[in-house]
Amino acid sequence: MKIFKKFLLILIISILLFTELRSEPSYYAINIIKILSSKEYLGRQGGTLENEKVLNFIKEELINIGIPYSHIFIQEFPLNIFFLEEMPILEVYEKGKIIWKGKYRKNFRDVFTGTVKIYGNINYVNYGLRIDDYSKSEGKISVSLLGYEDPKDKNLDRVDYRAYLANFNSSIGLILVLDEIKKYLILQKSLFLNNLPLPVIYLSHDAWELIKKFYDKNSNIKIKYEINYKTRTNILKNLFVLFPGKDDKYIIISAHYDHIGRDPDGSFYPGANDNASGVSVILEVIKILKERNIKTKYNIVFSFFDGEEYGLKGSDFYIKNPIFPINKTILNINLDCLGRGKYLYLVYNYLAEEFVERLRESDESLILLGEHSLLSQSDQYSFVKMGIPSIFITRANEDLSMPDLHQKTDTYEKIPYLNLWKVIDLLIKFLGRSE
Repeated sequence: MKIFKKFLLILIISILLFTELRSEPSYYAINIIKILSSKEYLGRQGGTLENEKVLNFIKEELINIGIPYSHIFIQEFPLNIFFLEEMPILEVYEKGKIIWKGKYRKNFRDVFTGTVKIYGNINYVNYGLRIDDYSKSEGKISVSLLGYEDPKDKNLDRVDYRAYLANFNSSIGLILVLDEIKKYLILQKSLFLNNLPLPVIYLSHDAWELIKKFYDKNSNIKIKYEINYKTRTNILKNLFVLFPGKDDKYIIISAHYDHIGRDPDGSFYPGANDNASGVSVILEVIKILKERNIKTKYNIVFSFFDGEEYGLKGSDFYIKNPIFPINKTILNINLDCLGRGKYLYLVYNYLAEEFVERLRESDESLILLGEHSLLSQSDQYSFVKMGIPSIFITRANEDLSMPDLHQKTDTYEKIPYLNLWKVIDLLIKFLGRSE
């Protein structure tokens, strides 16, 4: 009996020790994503009431976790915000009568260039990769296929290149026809105002086939295109949480909480992966650090940036108006789109190689991309430009595509929780590791 009791005691102690040391998912993060991607927050567009509600939600979660008010900081900044208050119009006219109507985000959408009203004949330019293709486009709306016939033209297959060719030949607008592979672009929304010299419209291949039948019969058909953005200056807000460390240096772990909002018809973009996933991971990391009373060597600042979808506005404002000393900031780890895709990638500048190696020691399955073009695609780029060691953690497929990006189908139930937990566990090990 004594031997049995001794064995039982050892077993109980072992279980307790194992349970304490083992990393085990709590599913807290997926619940956060479900909330943030719900109709209550209508896509969280920066500068909206829903965006402000998200900020308040994050603050409440932090207080519930046990973060002192004195360790939570809010930073405000003004920004011009663009809103669509009515559905855009794309219509085809023959002899003054409407013969076809487009459906916004079904078979056409704008490449965001602001408020536009144009009406005119069209000129079909095929792939539109040569300046002579637009010789008959003066005063007309050019229509070009995206893609190319000659492999040598691969690098010319760009929106901006065609826009400048069309503008040089005095075209009043440009319609880009998408093939089946790129038709997802119709479904996406962007808040980043494009600096293009003329209005540009994406059109589905099926819609163009219908319009082309009218065009082949009568080249004098006209297209009317109207899109009206309302502009106002609103206040956006960054939120920061400070975990004091032993040394007077700072590591900033960031994620943006804004997304791209809704359309005038009331439908919205949930933004579950982009980037409720990054917000949820940070909140669960904070929760675990607090629950386990993990002490860190450096000061850790958890940053929730606003305005990323407008062009990294929140992180850019912070870098220019830092709350914590830039000269003592030794690393930024930015989290964006962590839930979908086959692989977890680390994109980083060469200054961060030491930290990358430490992360890789915890998980050898991480794919290292180094100074890839993705480095400029989220808030870490604001830190990169300041010469601060920066790491971008993101998940994508082998071709670096991110499923449902900026689409209304970016919903929480498509996110496997273990994808999130992999990053949570990685960060906990990284932050809690003694040096």
